[in-house]
Order: sequence, then C-alpha cells, then structure tokens
Amino acid sequence: MKRLLLILILTFSFQSLIKADDISDFEIEGISVGDSLLDYYSKNEIMNNISTGYKDNEFSMAYFKLPHEEEQWIQFHFKTDSNKLIIYGIDKLFYPKTVDKCIKKRNEIVQSISTMFNNLEKLNRDNWNMASGHGKLHGILFKFDSGNFVEITCYEYNKDYDEVDHGRIGVVTLELEEWLNNKAYK
Repeated sequence: MKRLLLILILTFSFQSLIKADDISDFEIEGISVGDSLLDYYSKNEIMNNISTGYKDNEFSMAYFKLPHEEEQWIQFHFKTDSNKLIIYGIDKLFYPKTVDKCIKKRNEIVQSISTMFNNLEKLNRDNWNMASGHGKLHGILFKFDSGNFVEITCYEYNKDYDEVDHGRIGVVTLELEEWLNNKAYK
C-alpha cells in the first residue's frame, strides 16, 4: 500500500513535467526554463541563496527550501551578469536515505513518465563521472532535438567530498549543460 501511495504521489507531484511539448513548457513547482527568477523571488532572496563552487562565473546557482515539502529543495541556474535572471536550469532535489533507494525512486518516476516521452531520445547516464570529479551520476535523460533535456538522476558523491547523496528531477538547457561540462569546473 505504501508503494502504491508513493507512486501516486510521485506521479502527481511531477505531473506538470509530462504535459509539455517543448522544454519551456515543462514546469517544476510552477516555474519554467526561460522564466525570470525575479518573478518568484526577490533580488535579495536570490542573492542570499546563491551557492558557490564553480571556477567559472558565467552562470550562478541559487537554492531554496520548498516550504511544503520535507527534505526537498529547488535549485536554479541563471546567467550571473544578467539583470533579468532568466532561468537556464531547474532542479528539484530529494534526499532518499541511500543511493540504492534513490535509484529505485528514479526508476519508478522514469517508468511512470516514459510513455509520455516516447517521442524523445532516452539516454542512460548510469555510473557516469560527474564533470566536477566529485562522484558518479545515475540518471535517465529524455532529450529534445535541440539538446535540451529532462533528467531524473541520482548523485553519488565521493566519500571525501562534503555533499549529501541525493536525487534530482531537472529541466536543463543545452547551453547550461555545455557550460557545466566544459567551463564550470575548469
């Protein structure tokens, strides 16, 4: 019964993800790539929630705790020098107790939405090295022809890196992904 309830909750929690034809149509917590972060948070809130860690500063990242969700956060990437703070990536983070539980949850989410994405290329990113070198990725991506994608990924960090393993459901533009892979940590 708990499993059925979990699947129903996950399906309805991410329902807005599966009703889109283009990456800008996808929503996480009612927010889409291409929106201005200033439509949802004040400039002061954004600046107080910026997380550092990138070697290149073309993009910035801000985290916010979701008030109605236990152990869940939302993360946004935007161009650092932009006054409009247009969103290039949105990730909803969740924290299962182990990587195995995260992968199980990831697989349930992917299974529940796969039929909605049957026209998109589906890529398996299981056991990939993170661009940062801090651990492994265990993900499934649904990729648009443009290179933009929706991902359901578990992040497994190296033991010597001070970060908590977690899962993400993300909407990411190709421009942000290329920056993350080629500039952010170099």
